Amino acid sequence: MTSTRPRGRPSTLPEPWHTLAEKAGGVGALAERLGAGVRSINYWAYGETKPLKVYADKIKRLAKKLDVKMPR
Repeated sequence: MTSTRPRGRPSTLPEPWHTLAEKAGGVGALAERLGAGVRSINYWAYGETKPLKVYADKIKRLAKKLDVKMPR
């Protein structure tokens, strides 16, 4: 059964992650585009963990594509 709940609920992520998620279509859409889990996005956004290089590269490319300036 498919959920009817709308995807891409409002984000409470800190900047610039909030803007990146918003431009990607929501946190779930951002996670999907990066091939990561929503929980990982939250960990990275709040500095609890750093993304692996493969994800860091994907984040950098997506941020550039969506015109979002991410810290290095």
